[in-house]
Amino acid sequence: MRKWIGSVVAIDESARAGALPSAFRYASALAVITSLALGAPGCGGAPAEPGDSGTEPMDGAPSDGAADDTGVADDGDAMTVDDGSVAPDAAPTIDSGPEPCSTPGAIEMVACGMCGTNTRFCDAAGVWTYGACSGETGVCVPGSTGNVACGNCGAQAARCTATCDWMATGTCTGEGVCAPGTRARDSAGCPVSQTREVLCSSSCIYDPVGACTDASCPTAGALETVACGMCGHQDRFCTSAAVWEYGPCGGEGGCAPGTLGAVSCGMCGTQMTRCLDTCTFMPFGACTGEGVCTPGATQRTAMGCPAGQTHVVQCDAGCGYTVELSPCTASRPVDVILLLETTGSSNADVTAALPVFRTRLIAPLLALMDVQVGVAYFGEFPNTPYGSAGDRPFVGGIEPGTSASAIDTALAARPAFMGNDAPDAAVEGLSSLVGGALAATSLPMTCSAGRAAGGC
Repeated sequence: MRKWIGSVVAIDESARAGALPSAFRYASALAVITSLALGAPGCGGAPAEPGDSGTEPMDGAPSDGAADDTGVADDGDAMTVDDGSVAPDAAPTIDSGPEPCSTPGAIEMVACGMCGTNTRFCDAAGVWTYGACSGETGVCVPGSTGNVACGNCGAQAARCTATCDWMATGTCTGEGVCAPGTRARDSAGCPVSQTREVLCSSSCIYDPVGACTDASCPTAGALETVACGMCGHQDRFCTSAAVWEYGPCGGEGGCAPGTLGAVSCGMCGTQMTRCLDTCTFMPFGACTGEGVCTPGATQRTAMGCPAGQTHVVQCDAGCGYTVELSPCTASRPVDVILLLETTGSSNADVTAALPVFRTRLIAPLLALMDVQVGVAYFGEFPNTPYGSAGDRPFVGGIEPGTSASAIDTALAARPAFMGNDAPDAAVEGLSSLVGGALAATSLPMTCSAGRAAGGC
């Protein structure tokens, strides 16, 4: 008699059969549960529509060098800005009009800006529409020229390579007299035979930071340690000319006592700080000016879409949801839960099938946008002699998510139920999974706030 690990049940029509891999030799049991509340915290999203997988040929590649297509402008001159970076002058952009495409509904990722990517969508009119450029990993636009910082506040001619990095081509000119942060002693501005501590500024010039003191010393060969800088210390040696010679300042703190500053906090916010007598900053007051999200986070939202549609947006470096990852569609997010029988010898079959689950089922599902995967288990319905202590008809494993490692951990920690194989108990397991009353000794699925599916 053939044993079944479970069955496949589609609860919502938005879970299209074309988005799921075929059944296995030991048929995996799936319950596809879709959250009815779009945008609910912790919920997943819809699989890609047909044609969105990128497997069909796409026409209408972006024009080379067009800033409105890929974000890469033609060669141009560049100017140096205050922070030492360069801002190339973009060449005039030539608008060639709408860019046609042959497969409405197709989505492509194309290069843009400083080695970033852009999502373009073939709309119903057969024209490519573009989202915002995101994920820029470079520092310049390929082909541009400019100046880069070098040495002690100097400048050097450079050109931007295909990897969006500056490559120096000239000599370093216009340098200052010191490297920023360097400490020394100088007699400028002091009475005869006196010196004071100076600190090299961000402009590569020395600024006085200490009081003038006698530079002479009474005992040649004397060595002592004195305070310096921001709670640091340095050795000074009395030379044969009876003049103190100072070593480097070490062990400094991060600030000058009594000064105020600010540090980053929360989601791109700022918080005031005070520098203590230990030369360390202590935050005080509230975190202000925060954004609405953590950079890199994504969410599905209806904001900015026609009624009844949603899209996926990503949090930018400024902690705002401004980067569009998918166009507005009427598709719904989908949660997929693996419901596995782990009673008796079926549990051994599950162990044998795990590699296939990972490569043929879990990985392809997680590759789909707005699809999340969870795990639950069922066993023999509690009837004598089964249902004794330690035996449960249903156990919730892990709520739907996008972490393959978390799913692997849940599968490795799955329970092993007592009793014979329990194909009839699959009905009880499915009932528990979709929110039905739990039988005695069952353990429910624990889910985050906002989920309405998955037996929560």
